[in-house]
Amino acid sequence: MADQPKGENRRKTPRYSVDLTVWVKIISSAMTGAFTMRNAKIRDISVDGLGLAVEIQTPFTREEFGKMIVRRRGCIVGCSFPGSEGVIELYGDVMWVEPRVTSEGTQFQFGVSLDKSFPEKLVAWRAYVKTLESRNIEEVDKALGR
Repeated sequence: MADQPKGENRRKTPRYSVDLTVWVKIISSAMTGAFTMRNAKIRDISVDGLGLAVEIQTPFTREEFGKMIVRRRGCIVGCSFPGSEGVIELYGDVMWVEPRVTSEGTQFQFGVSLDKSFPEKLVAWRAYVKTLESRNIEEVDKALGR
């Protein structure tokens, strides 16, 4: 499983490590306008939500940094899961944000709680999570010699 952000695990269900390239659109708030990040990665996934990371290779301005650290904003994650066709859009809310400064720039990790109001949008995501769950069970059984 992926490393958890500081503090306790915020999801009640298991997280599975993945590395999927996605785009993320952060929806407008009273403080900032909408903006899209094309270089995001899903780092972990569960039946509750997604853990995302965005690498910023250039120095960030104070305004850009302020846009990223605002929590509880709506977002849309555009992704294509292995085994599914086309790009799907998942709707959710940014629940936490954790900035990290690296030698190459700034990385933001953030957690997204998915909105379950649009079940048709969640079919491919649920199928992908079920595939990861079954693989995990097989790995545990192998490790235990079952």
